[in-house]
Amino acid sequence: MPLGAVVVLVAGIALGACGDDDGTATPSITGTPSTVAGVTTTVAGASTTVAATTAPAGRVVDYTYRGGNVTGDGRVSVKLGEQVTVRVVSDVAEEVHVHTYDLKADLVPEAPSRITFTADIPGVHEVELEGSHLRLFSLEVQ
Repeated sequence: MPLGAVVVLVAGIALGACGDDDGTATPSITGTPSTVAGVTTTVAGASTTVAATTAPAGRVVDYTYRGGNVTGDGRVSVKLGEQVTVRVVSDVAEEVHVHTYDLKADLVPEAPSRITFTADIPGVHEVELEGSHLRLFSLEVQ
């Protein structure tokens, strides 16, 4: 994440934490977390420090589905017990399904979705777009 975006994000957090009419703070953050070093910023005399957020641990695999085409590796190999995060962006509403693990996530057009799990079942498992029966990739756990 560019430093300018971090400063804008932190400034938004600092201003959002000013509170409602009843005096309670109502900060709001949306979007996907990224790895960022701790940042301190000062807005209108108030200092706010945002702790670093971390990217998902383990293996992260990214896929896109646009215009009927899948972008990403056809086969992904991971170690038994490794944490896996599947991130998918689609141009249509769909559902991604990790077979065998029976994990599902709804896909909203152009909004990234993710499924994170521990790969604790050895073998080859299909990950597909459920509604269209289109395979995104095969997950090999060994």
